[in-house]
Amino acid sequence: MAEAGWSRHGAGSPPVLLIADDEEMFRLLAREALEPNGFVVEEAADGMAALAAFPRVHPDVVLLDVNMPGADGFTVCATLRQTAVGAHVPILIMTAADDVDAIHRAYEAGATDFITKPVNWVLLSYRLRYTLRASHAVEQLVLSEKRLSHAQQIAHLGSWDLELASQTLYWSDEVYRIHGASPEDTTSAVKTFWQAVHPDDRARVSEAVQSAMEGRTPCRAQYRVVRPDGQVRVVDLQGEVLVDTAGRPERLVGTVQDLTERTVAEEALRRSEERFAKAFRASPDELSIITLPGRYVDVNDTFLRVSGYTRAEVVGRTVVEVERGVDPDDHRIVTEQLRLTGTLRDRETTVRARTGEARQVLVSAELIDLGEEPCVLWIGRDITEGKRMESQLRQAHKMEAVGRL
Repeated sequence: MAEAGWSRHGAGSPPVLLIADDEEMFRLLAREALEPNGFVVEEAADGMAALAAFPRVHPDVVLLDVNMPGADGFTVCATLRQTAVGAHVPILIMTAADDVDAIHRAYEAGATDFITKPVNWVLLSYRLRYTLRASHAVEQLVLSEKRLSHAQQIAHLGSWDLELASQTLYWSDEVYRIHGASPEDTTSAVKTFWQAVHPDDRARVSEAVQSAMEGRTPCRAQYRVVRPDGQVRVVDLQGEVLVDTAGRPERLVGTVQDLTERTVAEEALRRSEERFAKAFRASPDELSIITLPGRYVDVNDTFLRVSGYTRAEVVGRTVVEVERGVDPDDHRIVTEQLRLTGTLRDRETTVRARTGEARQVLVSAELIDLGEEPCVLWIGRDITEGKRMESQLRQAHKMEAVGRL
């Protein structure tokens, strides 16, 4: 048995042909001619029987006679094309050789192709194989385009292609979505594009495109899109010039990516970092950022004022090199605790200024990510005066008690 070609029933499965003809002898001849060539032939005696059989047999290709009782070939074809599965199955309609009107009606009903009676069975077998290959190629192309469309939608990245001579601009579905437009819109894509570009950005975009065409170099422009509903999007356009055989610019092709969410996130991060930097600098407590191995990354003004060091003398050095009386073993123990719990709260310790003056400090710490390196934000609250007052108060109470004796 010869291989008939691709089948939607799976690899290795023979393709299924549904033939609808009210002549039993014709169906028998079709079966005898096509089954040895690798087809599974399913029969229907009229148009209504064909419609009933279609969802049951799931044919790879349909062969319809024009004239049948109940429903003719045109009606069956048009009805199948309105179903989800039937919309893409190859349908061939059999007509008389000189019936031009029937051929025209067949295509209007949605037929893939037509064959004429009397049928040359050898040629029909080859015709069906070719039709199946072509159908499979189209299905694979449609599937590939769907995959590309989904990928572009996920990435918010669309593609475009401008034919310079005719000023015909092709947009992928995602470019339409980015611009808040529809492929069904009768307005030309070129006009829609320039209407969507923010007025303050048009000159810059136009200059980037013109410069690319004149210099045969890639172009790139970041600009704002104003959608019909007034929503503003930030997009990045990239493109390159394709030239003809004479070296003249012929087409401009490229991509458009919606950067709005990323831009908003970056702006939010910038503002957050700005607020942190202001709070860090202005805090009345000693603040320092230290890597887990113990090297200073940054310190605030209070740290410098209390310690007596300059920023240049601290940043980049270790807690041992900056002599503040920090015990290396104690620092190592606290760092291990931070690795395990991520936080440290209200630990009393003593640090020294550059002058040797000792200060009592209430220390808290939190693990933070600084770029790709984990660091520790140290907060030191000077409690020296409070402790001194506590000591004086205890001494006064003790003296008062002695006086009562």
